[in-house]
Amino acid sequence: MIEFKNYAESMRELNRLPYDLKNAAVDGIHAALQEWMMEAKKVAPVDTSNLKNEIETEINRAEMAGELISNAYSSTGFNYAYYLHEVGSQKGYRPKKAGKSLEWLKATNDPDRSLATVERTIVQKMRPKGW
Repeated sequence: MIEFKNYAESMRELNRLPYDLKNAAVDGIHAALQEWMMEAKKVAPVDTSNLKNEIETEINRAEMAGELISNAYSSTGFNYAYYLHEVGSQKGYRPKKAGKSLEWLKATNDPDRSLATVERTIVQKMRPKGW
């Protein structure tokens, strides 16, 4: 907890609070996306491992939102990650190996787990600052 022994220092800490909280929340979003990416890579279809290697995170700090993006292109420019995930899965295609999913992003998305990770990260980042 912040002690008000030095008023000027205490006011600086209070004025800094929104920035510290936002940075902690962004760190939490990053941690949640990393967890989701690890789970998605486990169930992504395997051929050349390109699908697994091309999953990446994107964070919009202004909106405090993040997403996983999976794009894998063939040598001709065809985005087969999109095709498998959005088209092939709807057409009834099946992965070649057991334990894999054509909807690797949807199948591993767990909003409750992600929210818990963000909350835990905020607490971990803010506790040393006295909050």
